[in-house]
Amino acid sequence: MVTVVVTSGDSAASIRGPAVHAEAMRADASAMKESFISLLSDASVGSSLPAPIGFRPMDFRISEERQMLREGARRFLEEHSPPERVRQVSESEDGYDRELWEAMATQGWQGMHIPEEWGGAGFTFQETAILLHEMGRVLAPVPYLSSSVLAAAALMAGGSDEQKKEWLGAIAAGEVVASVAIAEPGGGWDQPSIKSVASPGGSGFTLDGTKSYVTAGHG
Repeated sequence: MVTVVVTSGDSAASIRGPAVHAEAMRADASAMKESFISLLSDASVGSSLPAPIGFRPMDFRISEERQMLREGARRFLEEHSPPERVRQVSESEDGYDRELWEAMATQGWQGMHIPEEWGGAGFTFQETAILLHEMGRVLAPVPYLSSSVLAAAALMAGGSDEQKKEWLGAIAAGEVVASVAIAEPGGGWDQPSIKSVASPGGSGFTLDGTKSYVTAGHG
C-alpha cells in the first residue's frame, strides 16, 4: 500500500491505493529519467538551450597532458604498489610504505600543487586529484592526503613566509610527513567540538589541549 496526498484549495485528502500505484509512479520516473538522459546526450539540443544567468558550463574532459599523467601514474603505481606489497605494509609497524613514498618523491608528486616559489611543481589540485584517484585504485599505503594535500594546504593558506619556506619545500621533497590535528577525544571534526586553546605568549602562541585520530600522525 502507498499513501498519496491530494491537495485541493485549502483542503487535503489522504488516499490509499494498492501497490499498482507505486509501480505506475516508478514507471513515470523511469520514463522521465530516460527522456532527460536522451536530452543531455543530444549535442544539438544541448547547445541550443539558453544558459541560465551566471551559468558557466564545465568541461569534465581532461587534457592530453593530464591523460598522460594519469597513464604514467597508473603504470608507476601498479609496479610499485602491487596487492602483495600493500598487504605487507599493512601488517608492518611503519603504517605506510616508505620505499613507495621515496619513489614518489623522485616523480615530484608530493609537491604537485605546491607553488614553485616554495619548492613545489606549481601545478593545480586537478593534477593532484588525478594522482589521488590512481593511488586509490591500488590502495597505495602512503600519507599523501594528510601531508601533501591537507597539511600543505593549511600552510599555504595560513602559514607565515618563514613557515612556508621551512616546511613546504620539505613536504614537496617528501623529506617530512606532515598532518593536521583536528579531532579531539569525545568530539568530532566540527569546530564546536574543538576545546584546545591557543594562548598568546612571547613571540607566538602556546597550544593547550589533546588531539586524537591524527591521520598519519605516527609517520
